[in-house]
Amino acid sequence: MRLIKAKIRDSNFFFNLRNSPEVRRNSINKKKIDLKSHQEWFKKAIKKDKIFKIVNKQKKDCGYVRLKKKSKVFFVSISVRKEFRGRNLASKALTKIEKLVPAKTEFAAIVKKRNIISKNLFEKAGYNVSSKNKNSLFLKKNKKK
Repeated sequence: MRLIKAKIRDSNFFFNLRNSPEVRRNSINKKKIDLKSHQEWFKKAIKKDKIFKIVNKQKKDCGYVRLKKKSKVFFVSISVRKEFRGRNLASKALTKIEKLVPAKTEFAAIVKKRNIISKNLFEKAGYNVSSKNKNSLFLKKNKKK
């Protein structure tokens, strides 16, 4: 499994994955995104978010993982295509992307309470629930080394 830097030409891959019914069902924002809005957002995000990777296995794009820095915290966004789930790719991608940032970094993820698979993914990777609201969990992890 490799993480490949996302490029502007990857916009449709991200668009299709983000708008797939399974991903929308488990996303905080469930609304379908129109192509024009996505393309505008993607152009900005790919420049602004320094760590924006495609999860690739055997030359197949399987998903994505992204770190978005807000203040001193890196927020994780991760998604794997339906046909590649259950192969531990999200866990491996999360471990790899965390290694790309300096030591003593704080990571966070916001996960829907009903998304048990994502909650378990982050907890297995050392994240702890630091707060919750009616629908979401806020998980955090401090990278020590």
